[in-house]
Amino acid sequence: MAKILTVKDIKWSKFYSFSEVYEYHGVFCEDHNQLTRQRNKKSFNGVDGIPHSDGGFRLRSENTGRKSFDKVPLKIPLSTLPCPLNKGDIGLYFIRIQINRNKWDYIGRSYEEHKGIMDRLRDHFTKIAGTNLTNYGQDTVKFSELKDELFKNEGINTNTAEFFNKYVKIAFLKTDKTEIDRNEKNAKLEDMAFAFYIGVTGDIPKLNKTKEVRGLEGLNFLIEQ
Repeated sequence: MAKILTVKDIKWSKFYSFSEVYEYHGVFCEDHNQLTRQRNKKSFNGVDGIPHSDGGFRLRSENTGRKSFDKVPLKIPLSTLPCPLNKGDIGLYFIRIQINRNKWDYIGRSYEEHKGIMDRLRDHFTKIAGTNLTNYGQDTVKFSELKDELFKNEGINTNTAEFFNKYVKIAFLKTDKTEIDRNEKNAKLEDMAFAFYIGVTGDIPKLNKTKEVRGLEGLNFLIEQ
């Protein structure tokens, strides 16, 4: 039976390193003996191959028996390093890319409840890597600009496991998926998270494309009077 979350349980986690939550195996499966089912070939950057499941981003706690990397042992066993995220966990998430003192943040919430937060993260990770088109995804301006900026200014290729392991962190605010009004509550939590972020930093997270907070315009003027 799923645990019912209380108000005390619904709080932000710490930042986890990418490697505590995920493994990145790249776009293509190089060893076809690893495949658990037939997959069609695709092309990426002029190279043809059989793409990994989930864009190559393996949630460490997820082993379905149908993913392209299910036959590959985890680099660090769950008994040694438990995974803080499970398939179906819903709520909010916070992605941070930090290189030296520069930070690029993104705050979002899960809409799809079968896979939950993991599905949203997979979508964002493929955009950061620049491989989303191999998984029928669409590009996003902010993530595309970040990828190009890091390559141009830092010589960093975002489509590598080394990049994600070194620079990407993730935090979560898990909520109760049994609540009838869960989507409305999660939307309110997202608004509050944005409002608090703006209050602390003075601006929205760099990787969010819009100011997803309603009803704040002009409030600072009233407070300061």
